[in-house]
Amino acid sequence: MNIKKTYVITGGSSGIVLSTLKILLKEGNNCTAFCRNPEPLNTLAETILFLLSDKSKYITAANIIVDGGLNSIR
Repeated sequence: MNIKKTYVITGGSSGIVLSTLKILLKEGNNCTAFCRNPEPLNTLAETILFLLSDKSKYITAANIIVDGGLNSIR
């Protein structure tokens, strides 16, 4: 029996939570993420949709950086 897990994630637009979200998606899990700043998640979703589309078949070599970088220092 193969049970697919669904994760609900809060604060998923940056940091450790965004990294965890990427790992869960890469493993084929269903994820729903909530956050105050949706831009990083929109970028991630657009990249995933592109890679799943027929348009990505024409890429021969590319570095696609999904992760933004350091957002803030406290």
